[in-house]
Amino acid sequence: VQIDRMISKEVPVRIEVADSTAFGYEWQTPVYDPVTVNVSGPSSLVEQVEAAGASIYLRNAKSQVDRLQVITALNALNQFVSGVTVTPSTVNVVVPVTRLPDRKEAAVRPTLVGQPDAGYRLSAVKVEPSSVVLSGDNALLDEVPGFIETEPLELAGTTGEIRKIVSLVVPDGISVLGGNNVFVTITVSPIEGGATVQRRPIVENLGEGLEATIELESVDVILRGPAPQLEKLTEDDVKVVLDLGGLLAGVHSVRPRVALPNGISPEGILPETVEVRISNRETSTPFSESPLATPVRTTTGTPGVTPTSTVRSNPILPPTPTP
Repeated sequence: VQIDRMISKEVPVRIEVADSTAFGYEWQTPVYDPVTVNVSGPSSLVEQVEAAGASIYLRNAKSQVDRLQVITALNALNQFVSGVTVTPSTVNVVVPVTRLPDRKEAAVRPTLVGQPDAGYRLSAVKVEPSSVVLSGDNALLDEVPGFIETEPLELAGTTGEIRKIVSLVVPDGISVLGGNNVFVTITVSPIEGGATVQRRPIVENLGEGLEATIELESVDVILRGPAPQLEKLTEDDVKVVLDLGGLLAGVHSVRPRVALPNGISPEGILPETVEVRISNRETSTPFSESPLATPVRTTTGTPGVTPTSTVRSNPILPPTPTP
């Protein structure tokens, strides 16, 4: 049986900077504490340990990076050694980041003029790249207020999404590294609005030999959509449909279905259900005898429209013969 004695030793800490700063910046030598740590464990493992290391990521930093990093035991090949204990297990690392001489990063600010047309609004503006690196004399760069503007972009008459190449307005004596143009994407969207319209229900899919009577003159349909589109709606654009497919003679409560143009959505229907009286044509009471009863025009089913009506049926039973 081989017994491995427990030992400990002190090893130096090594810090590796794994990536880089933002363009126009550079990092300096990392400062960290502690600079040495204690490694303990079986002698066969501890003797393999040459240092304790940690990697730090700058992730395009533009200012000093200060992080607490976990450190691990490493051998001479910079490979991880397991089975040992590192004390302390973390190290505080500070990486100074400075701007390169005669360089300055500035955000890009698009210059927008005018207003979108009535019924539309500016919903998004995107600049690519969102910042640029300026080059020039430090005294001139210090006068730049942290951003640089583009040439004017006109909003009037713009709808939808438009992507343009726009030049930057650069002060004299200063240049832009990587080019003087940026992409600006402008999105102008319709303003959402609401409207309420009244429509007479239309009957579809009424069975052969049947008649339908609706005492309700009209239903209120609450709509939502782009204001310019709502203003242009016609009578034929909004239809309230009662699907009577499969219903027999009787009194039924039918949930209306609303047919609308693309871009318009129904927010509600009042009332939510409509009472429909269905009768056999040969035995039905003439409509003229009921002052409240209004015969309803019927149509065949609309191609491509899937009925969504939910129906509760109360069939009229035939009279029981008297013996």
